[in-house]
Amino acid sequence: WRSEIFGHRTLTVPPRVIWKRLLEHEQKTTFEIRRGNVNLGHCRWTTTIDTRPLEVPAGSAGAEVEGMAAERMGYTVELEGTFNLEAGHKLRFDATLKLRSEREWERLVLKLSLRPQGREGRAGTNPGDLTPRPQSWEVHAEADSGQIRLLTDGEAGRQERIIRREDLQDPSRLLRQLAGPWGPWLPGLLATMGFDLSMPSLSQAAGSLQWEAWTDSFPLRNAQLSVYRIEGRFLDYAQAVLFVRRDGGEILRVELPGDLVLVNSTLSPF
Repeated sequence: WRSEIFGHRTLTVPPRVIWKRLLEHEQKTTFEIRRGNVNLGHCRWTTTIDTRPLEVPAGSAGAEVEGMAAERMGYTVELEGTFNLEAGHKLRFDATLKLRSEREWERLVLKLSLRPQGREGRAGTNPGDLTPRPQSWEVHAEADSGQIRLLTDGEAGRQERIIRREDLQDPSRLLRQLAGPWGPWLPGLLATMGFDLSMPSLSQAAGSLQWEAWTDSFPLRNAQLSVYRIEGRFLDYAQAVLFVRRDGGEILRVELPGDLVLVNSTLSPF
């Protein structure tokens, strides 16, 4: 009763319960990316339950057994969109994450493309034009092999690199090497967005990520929606907040470092 009436951070909820609800609620949600009242871009979040038909019992002559459910193999999470950077460049991102369960990942594919806005074709090819040409990165990671395969396309052409575990000990140096002409300023740009790349290693940084969740309420017009509020803190300085509907698992709002906010497009007029 207290949770429904007052609504604000009244009951603690295990974060894994909410992650499972997010994954099991198949959805395709579009968000606007904002900083204050400025619209910087958009993105789309898609979750799918991966299944395969169960084997038909012997003697059934290949006919499906009525009421037989498909076998669940895991989940697929996709995030794609575009984002206008302050330096006058547009970032396009596409990410696909395969999960065996809500707590075990299998494969990650991440594609990033960075290009100057308002330019067509290959930037930096005209004499006197110092603007770098568009850059792109592809990351392919698999949990079983522990290997990260990186494909880059930039001034030096298309290249491929295998990243080892020891390379992840200095993420700032690794980013500068991989970013090509963008390397000198890209870590600084990420720092303005709230991401400090001076941590000793990515493994230590990942271990510092802590999540907490509560029941809460979310204002919509003259009503209050019942939601889960999930807060994650990264290295004690960068915080992310998610608001998820309790009746279904739809993400309504995401607050990220650097005053970035993802607003569900169905709520954008309000």
